[in-house]
Amino acid sequence: MSALVALSVARAPYNALTPAVVSEFCTRYGLPPEQFQHRFARFVACEFAMGELSYADADCAINDLAAYVWQDIQSLVLRIYHAFDSGEYRRSHDAEGTIPWQKYTLPEIMALLDEQGWLVE
Repeated sequence: MSALVALSVARAPYNALTPAVVSEFCTRYGLPPEQFQHRFARFVACEFAMGELSYADADCAINDLAAYVWQDIQSLVLRIYHAFDSGEYRRSHDAEGTIPWQKYTLPEIMALLDEQGWLVE
């Protein structure tokens, strides 16, 4: 998965998650295509929460995933997408210097990971 995230970041602003790329990945790793979006979103969320992915890189990867699967996006993947989306801008009521991804995205991702039992201690 990390190679796909790196590809997504490297190809920004173009979506690296094409049908050919995803199909090759699923074939190579024996992943059923219907599980791809869930596994990719989980990987990005976990890597971000552990500090292995920056907010910018994780957001880029999740945006690519959402664009790739939008018509068939699974509810959990949509929740992860919205958590990253919430960190893209500062609200008018936020204090000057507020870092949106720290205030909104990280707590949402941590709560989601906890809820799903994905937190690593």
